[in-house]
Amino acid sequence: MDRSVFLEMANYSGVTFVIQVAYKLRFKTDVIVIGKFLGSTAITQFSIGGRLVDYAPRSVGSLAQIFLPMSSQSEAKGDLNQLRKIFVAGNRACALVIFPVTAILVILGKSVIEAWVGRKYVAVSYPIMLVLLLPTTLTHPRAKRHFARYLWHGQAQDTCLDHLD
Repeated sequence: MDRSVFLEMANYSGVTFVIQVAYKLRFKTDVIVIGKFLGSTAITQFSIGGRLVDYAPRSVGSLAQIFLPMSSQSEAKGDLNQLRKIFVAGNRACALVIFPVTAILVILGKSVIEAWVGRKYVAVSYPIMLVLLLPTTLTHPRAKRHFARYLWHGQAQDTCLDHLD
């Protein structure tokens, strides 16, 4: 393996690792904070709503992965116009999946919680789910994160990153 290729791979892997650690710190340390300040009962109530919220972004994770090889191919060919089209189409496709999943959870969330863990958790866990679900849905189309990782090191970075927000 060529040293420059190895360094490029290590650089990309390092950035990806830092992104993953930041994501875990941002979105997965909440249970520790809740347990420290509100007690273990609050962790249960929060975890029920939080677990349901986790399903919405997961539903689009596989879909976003489909666009990465196409993006790589377009960048390798130097076809930045096609890369832009893939980027926009990927984000739209992910939004078309996550928004209905979110709507279903908003509409049927109480019934899902009741069937899953019982009626006594609905009153507390459903509002928590709503508070977590809506911002997660609006800020978490998976394509955005996957494309950002890909574009971080590519030539297409300057031409596509302006579409992230």
